[in-house]
Amino acid sequence: MKYRILLVFIAATTMFLLSCQKPENYPQSLLIYPGAFTPNDDGLDDYWGPEGGLKPDVDSSVAWISGINLDTYELRIRNKNGRPLFYSEDINTPWDGTYRGDTCADSFYYYLVMYESLEGVKYRDEGVFELIR
Repeated sequence: MKYRILLVFIAATTMFLLSCQKPENYPQSLLIYPGAFTPNDDGLDDYWGPEGGLKPDVDSSVAWISGINLDTYELRIRNKNGRPLFYSEDINTPWDGTYRGDTCADSFYYYLVMYESLEGVKYRDEGVFELIR
């Protein structure tokens, strides 16, 4: 059995990802994730999620990066204590930095994104990003 190891060191507002090994049974991600966002309503980086979205001229069953089956997409966000804060099955519904209507604090948050390709290949992307106010 293969194990995934993630060792994170957080000091003040700096986080160092020391070691992370992607499980061998999941291929390299088709999506790109920002390392931070600033939900302050200035129109720049106010939401967090995979960068991109649907192209206006394509069928809604194919994501902005070709080959993703949108019916299988799931985004989960948790705080550093493991509390679930956000869940979406729509690639075009990113997180706004709130939990039940309240703004979340500056901190590091964990994401898990699962989806399949149109060929049925399963993807599991996970990592850490920072919320900056």
